[in-house]
Order: sequence, then structure tokens, then C-alpha cells
Amino acid sequence: MASNARRRTRITVATVALLAGVIAVPVANGAISEDGADVKGQGNHCTIDAGSGETRCFESLTEATGVPGSEKLVRASGDGTRSTKAGADAAPLASADDTQGEGNIMAATLFADTQYGGGSLTVKNAELCDGDADDVDFQIDLADEWKDKISAVQPWGNCTLNLYSEPGLGGDRDGPFDELTPDIGDALDDRTQSISFS
Repeated sequence: MASNARRRTRITVATVALLAGVIAVPVANGAISEDGADVKGQGNHCTIDAGSGETRCFESLTEATGVPGSEKLVRASGDGTRSTKAGADAAPLASADDTQGEGNIMAATLFADTQYGGGSLTVKNAELCDGDADDVDFQIDLADEWKDKISAVQPWGNCTLNLYSEPGLGGDRDGPFDELTPDIGDALDDRTQSISFS
């Protein structure tokens, strides 16, 4: 019964996205839709402003990040292991200037599936991270729609990520993640509820 409800929700979300072109939902902390749709495998690509909590969703990763060629990330590291520091030796995904849009700097892109697949949530912040892994620059608690969904990460904006199994940076911790990571591993795969950015 729950499977049929999820299927109807997916069809509804896909229809709305097709008709609207762009889904813009201003809600706090990373929701992708008002009806609480499951993120896995849908291909929704959203952004969240870490300061205001405003979330907007798009049909492609390129639209969400504003960086032409963002889909190249899928091919940047396909072997299931950690790759090079984001943007350093990988395919040219973005420069520091490219990660800025509308006054915000991309801090990370989080993916619902391994190998940078499924839906994505790009976290934007007003400033670059300071690069000091011992100093948390900011943190987010994921909205219910993104809790327990993260399987791959791409840090941006000089940020190092630590993933936590409970809101408020509580519970188990995994990290630091400062590289393209197509598979975050078993420790917090599909268990992340909050994230620190250093």
C-alpha cells in the first residue's frame, strides 16, 4: 500500500515538474516538495540557502548549480572510490567564480544515490568555508525529505563536510569529506540527518 502511495506521489511530482518546468518551494532546510515526496531516483535537483532555508528545485543539476557542465560530475569518478579534491584534478566542473550565484557560494552538492545519481541538494552559503576542519563555519539539519537519503557528496567553496546521523550534529559522525566522494560508504549511507561545514 505504501508502495502505491509512493508511486502516485512520484507521478504527481513528475507531472508538476513537467508542467511547471521549475519547482520553487520556499521552505526551511531542504524540502524538495510540499507533499514530502521520496527523493531517491527521481532526479530532482534542488538548492538550499543555508542562511534563509529557501529551497528551489530544477530539472537538471546544471540548472540547480548554475554551473555549465555540472553533469560531468557523474563521469568524474565512476569507480566507487574517493576521487580528487573537488575541482582540482577532475573534469573542469567549476572555478571559484562559478560556484557563486545570486550572492551565494556553493558549499556542497549532496546526492541521493551513489555515483552522483538520483536527486541532488546543493547547499549555498553567503561565504566560503575557512578550510579549518576543526572549526564549524555553519551547519544544517536536513528536512524530512532529505533525511536518510545522502549517498554521495561533492564539497565546494573550500568546505569540508562531516555527516551526522541525528539532527543538531548528534549521533554517529562520518567524515571529514573534502573530496569528490561518489560513495560515502556504509557508516552513514542513507542515514545522514545533519551536516557540518568547516
